[in-house]
Amino acid sequence: MANNVSGPRVSILEPLLRRKRATAAELAQQQAVPKRRKISALAPSVDVFNPTKNTEAFPYWSRLVPEIRAMILERLPSSRGFGEHRIGDYACVSKEWKAWVESRTFASLNIDSLTQIRRLGEYVRGERASCVRNVHLYTDLMPYPDRQLAEDEECVNFNNRRFSERVKILFAMMSTWNSTSCVTLELSASSPTDLLTGAWLETHEEFNSDCILDTDYSGHTRERLLGNLLDLQDDENGTVCLSSVPAVKRLVVSRRHFRSLTARAITTITGHLPGLEEVVYEPWEFVNMAGQMDRDYAATKLLDHLPPSVKAVTLWETSRPMIHRDVLTTKLDLAEAEAAVRASFQLFSFSSAGMVDADRFFGLARINDTERPIWPELRSICLKSQCLSGLRGQKDVTLLLIDAAAAALRMPRLELMELWYASEGRGTIIRLDLRGDRAKLHVASTWHVHLVSVVRRLFGQVAWNRTHWDLDFSFEEIDPGSLMGGQYKICERLHSTVRCQL
Repeated sequence: MANNVSGPRVSILEPLLRRKRATAAELAQQQAVPKRRKISALAPSVDVFNPTKNTEAFPYWSRLVPEIRAMILERLPSSRGFGEHRIGDYACVSKEWKAWVESRTFASLNIDSLTQIRRLGEYVRGERASCVRNVHLYTDLMPYPDRQLAEDEECVNFNNRRFSERVKILFAMMSTWNSTSCVTLELSASSPTDLLTGAWLETHEEFNSDCILDTDYSGHTRERLLGNLLDLQDDENGTVCLSSVPAVKRLVVSRRHFRSLTARAITTITGHLPGLEEVVYEPWEFVNMAGQMDRDYAATKLLDHLPPSVKAVTLWETSRPMIHRDVLTTKLDLAEAEAAVRASFQLFSFSSAGMVDADRFFGLARINDTERPIWPELRSICLKSQCLSGLRGQKDVTLLLIDAAAAALRMPRLELMELWYASEGRGTIIRLDLRGDRAKLHVASTWHVHLVSVVRRLFGQVAWNRTHWDLDFSFEEIDPGSLMGGQYKICERLHSTVRCQL
């Protein structure tokens, strides 16, 4: 028989939020104290920064068993029915609540001005700095009145100066953070005018290329949108002075906005991150060969100057139909692929979408076969290849897979290899998965991929050497209609780090 409890319902959180009644004099004193100004996402609505605040106002909190305390804390982000209370208000309950709230409040910080950088240095220090997991620095560049005109020298210098100033101040502030922190630093930049063009929709993975807002999207407009590469300006002594930031373990040069970095800028930044373990580099493909060569050169130098601490690299060359509908920027220089092969020898994980084709990567490894290069630590490799488009002959596909299997035989710790291609309505994934208690080669494609006997034998040898399991083969037909969203629909099927960047 159900028990009926009369009276209004009382939330389990209500006793913890109830304050002692203040006297009239106390209320007058509180009103006389000016309110603390909030600073965007860097400060909650309550003054949690005051070390003199009584955080033991609710001694009976400690009487609850740890499991109940954890359940209550986990409910805080979704609590909405307690008057004017926000997540920051709960920090005054106890030291445990304060630590929990700060770990959420300061976990991810978006910074888009010098003022926010300085406030970050003021408020996020000491133990609080250990709460930070992600810092996104966005640089807003100079607006431009005419989208048909290229950037002039004044605009280029302004953009470089603004980007340099923010990076230098942020690095100086973060240099004091504990080296044991695991911070992801993301860098991105764009002009406000970029957003006014409607082209910002192109940065979204679900963008429909049929919904073009600007019918006069000329070559000059696209060049101005992608802009010049950002550089770090020299100091008065003729060098770029950056503070060392050991707390950053992961660097992302994001495709979230349109601008990318010069070779000098990206190598200088990575050179001042002594604890760096992972690099995610996502430049936009340019719309002419001259601009594309500058971007390829930057990627080459990044790979050639990787700090020895880096163990994972993801390269993603971003393109969109509206911007690149009639663009042909063939990579004639092998320097980028050669740099990728050299860099991969120190890595645990390497992924490339568009910047280094699998055909060239494994082809260069085959050319150097007399030296028998070994990838001693490589566990995961994911490469895009034009050979898998379905528009090339079967011979090209077979040669690619033979070279890939030959390279895999020299990867003694390999766990996952993925070769793929995607475009509107076409896609292929060939996945060698040596994880778990089975060895599997899975082929998923919109067209028929034939694996000749030599390919099966070589990959079977890879599986046996690595796992002592026979290789299982499986095939899946992909509906072309399911790929009308472009390459992102295929990438959702990938198991490697490329999928994590979506």
